[in-house]
Amino acid sequence: MKRCPCCNGVGEIEDETPCIMTPLEFRLWDIVRRAKHGISGADVIEKLYADRIDGGPLTAQNVVAQVRLNLNRKLEASGQEIVSSTPGRGAVFTIKYHHRPTKFIPKRSRSPHSASFSKRGARKDFARRVSNWLGRQA
Repeated sequence: MKRCPCCNGVGEIEDETPCIMTPLEFRLWDIVRRAKHGISGADVIEKLYADRIDGGPLTAQNVVAQVRLNLNRKLEASGQEIVSSTPGRGAVFTIKYHHRPTKFIPKRSRSPHSASFSKRGARKDFARRVSNWLGRQA
């Protein structure tokens, strides 16, 4: 949290984003994040393109869908996702937070059954086993 420079520190600014975003992705994430109970797709488009005289492109709904897709790929690492209630018109966007448990990654062993065992070593091991087996047979 930083103090707002334009209002002499009365307000506070949250400037920590969960990942690196383009300006359009940041505005979409910020609009959806600030909506307490979700926000409709039409309101998202209206707020995204509020600074444009023409109100945004004619394909603004498709642009928002694509930006949301790209942003969800980036937010996946931080456990967040922008979800919509229904696809298409009348969608309500919200941020869904995923609880990600920590992963336990065991150390790899150097056995013939592990993925890190080389083919050459596997051939030598196989040849040794065959010769031992043949030696027991005689």
